[in-house]
Amino acid sequence: MNRTPYSKSEQTSRPVPELVALLALLLSLCQATSLLPQALPGKDPQEKPGTPGEEPGETPSIERSSITVRSIKGTATIFLDEDTLSFSSADNAGGAIRVGPDSHEVEDLLFLGFTPPDIAKKPMPGENAEVVLGNGDHFWATPIGIEPVKEDDFLVLNSKIITQEVRQRDGQVRLNMEDLRLLLFRNAFTDEIEWARFRAGLLRTRPKNDVAHLSAGTRLTGFLEDMGPDSISFSADGVGQVKLSTAKVRALDLAELKEKEEPERIGKPSGPQVGVFLRDGGSLRGKLEDLGQEGLSLRHALLGSIFLPLESLAQVSFLGGRCQYLSDMDPAKAREHLGSLFLAKLPFKRDSNVLGNPLRMKGKTWPKGLGVHAYSRLDYDLAAKFQKFQATIGLDDSARPPSRGPAGENTGAVIFRVFLDGKLISEKPMRFTDPPQELDLRIVGGRTLSLEVDFGGKNLSAALDRANWCGARIIK
Repeated sequence: MNRTPYSKSEQTSRPVPELVALLALLLSLCQATSLLPQALPGKDPQEKPGTPGEEPGETPSIERSSITVRSIKGTATIFLDEDTLSFSSADNAGGAIRVGPDSHEVEDLLFLGFTPPDIAKKPMPGENAEVVLGNGDHFWATPIGIEPVKEDDFLVLNSKIITQEVRQRDGQVRLNMEDLRLLLFRNAFTDEIEWARFRAGLLRTRPKNDVAHLSAGTRLTGFLEDMGPDSISFSADGVGQVKLSTAKVRALDLAELKEKEEPERIGKPSGPQVGVFLRDGGSLRGKLEDLGQEGLSLRHALLGSIFLPLESLAQVSFLGGRCQYLSDMDPAKAREHLGSLFLAKLPFKRDSNVLGNPLRMKGKTWPKGLGVHAYSRLDYDLAAKFQKFQATIGLDDSARPPSRGPAGENTGAVIFRVFLDGKLISEKPMRFTDPPQELDLRIVGGRTLSLEVDFGGKNLSAALDRANWCGARIIK
């Protein structure tokens, strides 16, 4: 996640008056002589100039957004100015996106990465709950009530990011309760690790009845009756109807309401398919309807047509074109174990590390990819339709041992191997101290692609062998 799902109080110390005065004097001198450097969006201030789109001698502005375009033909980064971003649709799944002077066919695009100006990098206004949908999509919002509409019940939420095309009030999003899977409340968790583990545990299986998980560690089983901004009405088995303070509820784990064979009311969107990753950690998938300077319009299977402002976007991945992400595919075969001494295994995760947390390596987060633990081997059917396999490999940041003593010498070490039709085409031993490495492998004519992560280190230990295939994709 890009935003931590819990609150922290900031600690401040009282500055020394003499030091404040000295700093103020130095600051005024620097401003007067233009010595203060201005950082490029998303760049280290110590980097040398030369960002794509920057004119020679131009002083980069911190008030401008930039966009990185990654396609099968290469990568480019430019600043976003007026009328530099637009989308032209086509009758089929195609279309083109213009970024600056260049036009890119949608089927050739891998992703667009958005870097907002510094003023927009401040934490976005917080919502109090993560809303997880039945199809796996999720976003942050504040539940304010349940409203009946004919034979259905709709959850009404406040959202500062999502705007529905069909809405009754600005800032409100309506979601059919049948499409709601889980609500997790931000302030009930002390840290992000606790939140991620609790969330992953609830999503493994769906309950037969609604479950209210309380911050005290207890839970109530029954039926969700109603809810407001500050309270939840819950009919608990053996207790009856109770009123719960939202501040004391960790999560609402909701039972299945509709029959599995019932088709989606809106239906699967057709046309250019994208995965939209938001700066606050949310993720939504659907048909791209429009993209411009103001934001992105998406046709979502459960929310209908929605609009997302440009400053809320972190990355837009393009699905179903010449690029296909392995995290959107089912492996034909998976072999996973923790060694001959262990019966347990840690199954691979899609678009997260093996613990269910965001894919992070050396402080950078990837929205797409596979998280695994040694030993792991995943086989994928190619049907001889693809030209290249690309990925960024390395140990997840969670693989760093707590100390660098003797135990640390044999932990967080793996061997990445890639096989094409059983033949080894790449092998790279890596440790948690190594920087991520790019893979760009030719797989023309191949029918089976195998991704293996084996034990590494001196003693072939499995401890902290949490490996990532970030952005793992095959390209036609």
